Amino acid sequence: MTRIKTVLSLLVLLCLLSFTPANKIVKTGVNIGDKIDQTSVSELHNALKTNSGSLVLINCWASYDADSRIENIKLAQLADKYKDKQFKNARSFAMISLSFDNYQSVFTETVKRDNLQNVENVFVKQGFESKLAKSYRLENESFGNFLLDSKGVIVAKNITATDLETWLKQN
Repeated sequence: MTRIKTVLSLLVLLCLLSFTPANKIVKTGVNIGDKIDQTSVSELHNALKTNSGSLVLINCWASYDADSRIENIKLAQLADKYKDKQFKNARSFAMISLSFDNYQSVFTETVKRDNLQNVENVFVKQGFESKLAKSYRLENESFGNFLLDSKGVIVAKNITATDLETWLKQN
């Protein structure tokens, strides 16, 4: 008899859980399908708020890392190319460039030299020791990026400029 009650209780519980709308459950994190943490750095929060309703690429880089710097330039060029394009579920495309440089003066000079004025540039104080680096799980100077849909949900991660352009053309 207790076995029947247990089975019935589990069935009732499963039925109740099935009525929870799946599209309403979005957790905060750094994986595809998660909503990005926007509160780690106020400048990032402001940049995301400004670009609300747009596809947004958050790209992490530093001037002392040649590979991340080259990719940042390529991504910024794509941001300029697609900034006025409308997408299926977004009003435009924007890029937020997060610099983990050690000195703001180096960051400022690199932004000028690499012609990055067409994207939102944010200098992350404390670099990899910052709250933002920890919440985005950036460790050992590993750079990456996050492509967000118009609702701030991660739809791609560590996407190259070539793959991003393909994705933007398809959407």
